[in-house]
Formats: sequence, structure tokens, C-alpha cells
Amino acid sequence: MQKIKIIIAADSVGETAEQVAKACVSQFNSKNFQSQIVRYPYIETLENVDEVMEVAKENEMNIVVFTLVKPDIKEYMEQQLAEKNIKHVDIMGPLMNILIDEIDEKPY
Repeated sequence: MQKIKIIIAADSVGETAEQVAKACVSQFNSKNFQSQIVRYPYIETLENVDEVMEVAKENEMNIVVFTLVKPDIKEYMEQQLAEKNIKHVDIMGPLMNILIDEIDEKPY
């Protein structure tokens, strides 16, 4: 049985990312794998991102799911994930980018 750890990283409590992760996991036969969801809320510093990276790189079956909006923190997270070749999903990024283009305004 495969064991998958889904690591939630959020600049708030992480509820949005956790709900999306749970919805995705529920679509599969749980007899084939076991999932664990771990939340890292209030990611507000680069050091917080580094803490998430330490856990994420422990196992190749780990997946980071994040809802970071602050540009410097989000960019650092994306850079670290790419450098360490860690599987990840940016939940809010695609929609945020469309909204930025459409209303010509940056968040925060």
C-alpha cells in the first residue's frame, strides 16, 4: 500500500487547500493507498517555507499543496519546490493570475 503525505502550506489557516486535498483523495479507492494530510498554517517568512521543505523532501511520495498569495513568499516556495523536485500544486495561483490581468491590480 502506498503512503502519501499531503503537506498543506498556507499564509492563513490552510482550510481551502485542505478541503481541496480531501476532495481529491476521496475520489480514489482508499484500499490502494493511505493518505495523511498535514497542515502548516501561517507561512509568513522564508524560514517557514524552509521548515515545510525539510518535511517535504523526506519522501518522494510527499506532495505540497499551497495557497500562498504574498509574492515574495510564494516565489520562494515555488523556487524551493522546483530546485528540490518536489511534487506540488498551487491552488490559488492560476485564478489569481487571471484576476490580476483582468482587473489590473495586484493582491496585497
